[in-house]
Amino acid sequence: MSAQPPPPLPQRDMFENVQVFPASPPPVRPSFRIEPEPGPTREEHVNPALLEMAQAISRICATRILLLLAVVTSSGIWSYTVFEPTQLRIAAAGVFSVLTMFPLVFLYLRKG
Repeated sequence: MSAQPPPPLPQRDMFENVQVFPASPPPVRPSFRIEPEPGPTREEHVNPALLEMAQAISRICATRILLLLAVVTSSGIWSYTVFEPTQLRIAAAGVFSVLTMFPLVFLYLRKG
């Protein structure tokens, strides 16, 4: 006993239950218009005070990024020094900390 597939349906029977909808109406354009509110022009937004503030922010971010790089480098140097301490490595790590970290910390404390 083998199962055979059902015979194919005639094409006209396939489309008997299909509903045909009328075409959609054309889109209606709104009868009102939205006008942008009057505001300051681009020249009024970019003034010298804004430029000075942007420069101050960039100086603060640059100081903090330099301090972050110095801290990461110093951490690596001190980790290497603690892993296998010798007098030369301890002196080099100390000199690096004094020459780079302290001036950057001073700049950070002075400028924020």
